[in-house]
Amino acid sequence: MHPVHEVTIAGNLRDMLQGIVAVGADAYASGSKTMGSVLVERMKLAGL
Repeated sequence: MHPVHEVTIAGNLRDMLQGIVAVGADAYASGSKTMGSVLVERMKLAGL
């Protein structure tokens, strides 16, 4: 195993938004952006 440098999410945005199962109460701030966790039922993920 090795560290992941890039992540690609593939799928139809409409299907992903309709497949949201839960939204977390956590928040992660990075510069001017704040993001949290979103659980999507089905999604393809690839890392390099």
